[in-house]
Amino acid sequence: MLKNEAILLEAERDLQHKKAGEQWLVIGPTTYQPEVGVEIIRDVKCYMIAKDCGLMIRALLPGKCSKGVDRYPGEEWMVRQKGLYIPTERETVTNVVKPIVLTEKRALQLKAKKTFQDIFNKTRKAGEEWLVTN
Repeated sequence: MLKNEAILLEAERDLQHKKAGEQWLVIGPTTYQPEVGVEIIRDVKCYMIAKDCGLMIRALLPGKCSKGVDRYPGEEWMVRQKGLYIPTERETVTNVVKPIVLTEKRALQLKAKKTFQDIFNKTRKAGEEWLVTN
């Protein structure tokens, strides 16, 4: 495997280091030696997050995300940190978000799907609508 590549593995039976059904990532650069009782599920795509862009992530399994926050299945959040991002075995990328340029004549009307705290530490309640202008 090269740098910025990963594979998702799953234990088919109990092993010394994993329980049956447990999944984990092997991230390159490395050489993966196949093991008896371990199945390669899929290649994992790595994403490069450019300036002012982001990734919408959805939790597949309960547990901690790559930032160490507890997540539950179906929960969605955005990763905006510039650089390489490799989704964990508990996550999937649902959308690549690109910037929208706002002008004096263009604004965005947003509606919160659920209660959350925005990047300005303002609490937005589920169903609340607001306008974003330049």
